[in-house]
Amino acid sequence: MDLDKPPVEEDAAVQAVPVSESEQQKRVQLALEKYNRKFFTRFAFTGSDASRLTQIALEEHILKEQDPEEVRLLALALVNSAYQLNDLIPNIELVFYKIFCSPITTKEERKGEEDLLVGNLFAREGMNLGSAVYRSLLETVALHPKKKHYKKIIQHMLKFEEV
Repeated sequence: MDLDKPPVEEDAAVQAVPVSESEQQKRVQLALEKYNRKFFTRFAFTGSDASRLTQIALEEHILKEQDPEEVRLLALALVNSAYQLNDLIPNIELVFYKIFCSPITTKEERKGEEDLLVGNLFAREGMNLGSAVYRSLLETVALHPKKKHYKKIIQHMLKFEEV
């Protein structure tokens, strides 16, 4: 590893894009300021169906958001504050993984489709989620392995990579 070279963000599965560490830190800080613990309280539910209700509420929020940058910031904030949010929304990274791989709100749309990204809430123009988010998704799929979900993540990375 050459320490003189700038850090590399592994957003793209094939080609890496150099990103300074301070740029990445600024993006994370912006995401955490905008989507803080107070923001996520509206997605915190209690009871036996809490995880499902949280997933549906987050999916609806993502569907309503028109700006891909806002969705990217939300995802970045979620994965960077998962430990702090875990008491509010248990297993929030797993909930995010389910939103990405098996959204409840598009279940009917996805039935019988061969294209893995049909019904994916993040399959929009310009929706590169960034290395931290993809890393979180890949780590979660490693804990809950499903070949189809792994393929969805990789397909999304390849389709929406910024060249």
